[in-house]
Amino acid sequence: MSKQGLGQKEMRPTNPGLVWAIISGFGSMERYKEPYSDRPAFDIVAEAMSGMMNLVGFADKPPSWTIYGLADIFSGCMTAYGIMQALYMRERTGEGQLVDSAMFDNMLALNEQMVSCYSVSGQIAERGRPKNYYPRGAFETQNGNLALHCPDNILWERLCVAMERPDLADDVRPATAAARCDNIDFLDPIING
Repeated sequence: MSKQGLGQKEMRPTNPGLVWAIISGFGSMERYKEPYSDRPAFDIVAEAMSGMMNLVGFADKPPSWTIYGLADIFSGCMTAYGIMQALYMRERTGEGQLVDSAMFDNMLALNEQMVSCYSVSGQIAERGRPKNYYPRGAFETQNGNLALHCPDNILWERLCVAMERPDLADDVRPATAAARCDNIDFLDPIING
């Protein structure tokens, strides 16, 4: 649009209330450009570079994509949210804004657990077995699969009661979330049983 004289910089002087949104692979604001800012990007590039693909799939398989177009779709949602915020601020100030949305940044935000774990503990997330929370995932039952997540001991104890295995609540092997991860081989047959 800038090449045609219709970019945000060119249009803002004629309309200071203009809200302008840009979606790119790696961001486009001059002050915040990074080495990849001028490169084209596709959905799968943002998934790969954000580390998202490294977490999807099984440990013995290569990285996998999530769903087709996730980075595109999520970036559209985040950009729409940014536009709504800019419109709200325009109501208060009369001034428009530039909303710069980068697919890479958006996918990194979705992958926040990987970033947090590495930042706090140096832990590198991997495909396959969880390191921090177990049980988490789809587990087989007599009536089909059950989505399950027990991030703390309160929910773990409730699950033990629901499975009619209250003895597991006092067992040292699943005493903490980390211990449950370390003892998946012991717990999997019980939970999937």
